Amino acid sequence: MLNSASEIRIKKQGLQKLINKLLNDADLYWRYNEEIIYLVIDSSDHIDELAFKKDGNMLLLDKLSLDKIKNKDIKEKIIEHLVDNEGYSVDEYIESQIGKSKKHLELEIDYCLTELHEYLKTENEKMADETKRRLGVLVDQLNKYNK
Repeated sequence: MLNSASEIRIKKQGLQKLINKLLNDADLYWRYNEEIIYLVIDSSDHIDELAFKKDGNMLLLDKLSLDKIKNKDIKEKIIEHLVDNEGYSVDEYIESQIGKSKKHLELEIDYCLTELHEYLKTENEKMADETKRRLGVLVDQLNKYNK
């Protein structure tokens, strides 16, 4: 679930499940302090970092750190995990980005169409369905923007 500060709430066990899901795709490291756990993801082409703020029995994943993940496959696995295990909705993610410019929305729609094409070619129905939903939300936002 997304909260008003653009953070995704996940269970602490969810972080362990995410780590297990990513183990075969990247080298994983972590560092932490009193307030934040940082998951460092070292894939063959990029080093990315996810910041999880501690909040009692929950962790808050900063949406901006998710946006900055450069490795497309890693980012897809993270989003897939959040959708499957954490009650996260791609619609929530898109709607949290209302302030986007028209040009940014158009570029994101183009990218989304490219992703959808790839998922359809590889017969990844689950991700194709999520991408279709995301595309619908983006088109709705663009229509609202154009009114």
